[in-house]
Amino acid sequence: MRITFVIILVLIFSSCADSSLKDSRKFTESQINAIENIQKLEGYAKELSLNSVNDVEKLKAKLQLIDSLLSYYRSYPKDTLAAVCLDKAHMLYSGMEDYRIAVRYADMVIDQYPNYVNRRMVLESQITNYDIFIKPRNPKKIKKYIELMLNENDITEEQREQYEVRLRKNEKSFLD
Repeated sequence: MRITFVIILVLIFSSCADSSLKDSRKFTESQINAIENIQKLEGYAKELSLNSVNDVEKLKAKLQLIDSLLSYYRSYPKDTLAAVCLDKAHMLYSGMEDYRIAVRYADMVIDQYPNYVNRRMVLESQITNYDIFIKPRNPKKIKKYIELMLNENDITEEQREQYEVRLRKNEKSFLD
């Protein structure tokens, strides 16, 4: 499971770095510097995750990246890249198995950026975190995120049915 999560993180970093952090908008010089720093730290963290290095160095690189992502969010909260930065922080904390912090950043994305392009993935992450990883399991939170998911227009009928079944059987965990 951990290897799968690392692969997902690598894919997110590479796809987000190319598309979301390199668009054609006009940026201030400080934004450009911040974005370049994030990209540099993403590349370094990706390199460390693919190579055999000690866990302390990997953790240090992830924490530096998180600090840079959150710095961008705090400096430019109205910028659409702020949501990307919060989402990446959320995913990094999930990858480090610190789900309680991860859900806080995911909630910030959900609450502050209702039109975020990866909103669905963030909602799915919240459902999974509260259903499987955070103990004790929180059925109220799971219900909240499933209901948000059901209210989104971009899910198929099959997915809608699956979420409705999960909602009806919310007293049991997904694994049960």
